[in-house]
Amino acid sequence: GGGGEGGGAQVRTQTQGTLFHALYHHMRCCGMVGCEGTALEVGRLLLFLDPLQDVSGVLLHLDYYALVSNKYRVLLALASLEVPIARVSGRGQAGGEAGEGARGVIADLPG
Repeated sequence: GGGGEGGGAQVRTQTQGTLFHALYHHMRCCGMVGCEGTALEVGRLLLFLDPLQDVSGVLLHLDYYALVSNKYRVLLALASLEVPIARVSGRGQAGGEAGEGARGVIADLPG
C-alpha cells in the first residue's frame, strides 16, 4: 500500500544522516592526526553534498583546514562564497535552484 513509500523515505533520510555523520567524524579525525589536506577534501565533499543544510557546521572548519594545509586559494575562495553559514528557518532561499547554485560554487573551489 501507500504506507511503504513513507518508510522508504525515512530509511533514505536516516542513511543519509549516517553517511554525513561518518564523513564529518572522518574529517575531524583526519584533522586530529595531522592529515589536514584530507580533512579539507572530506569537508569539501560534505559541503558539496548538501551546501544549504550543513547541519554539522562543516563550513566553519574548512577555513582552518585550508590554512594549515597551505591551500590559500581555497581559503580565498571560501571567503567569497555566497553560501549561508547558518540557516534560519523561514528566511533565505531553500529550494532546488539555491542548492544547485551553491553546489556549483563549492565544486569550483580550487583544489
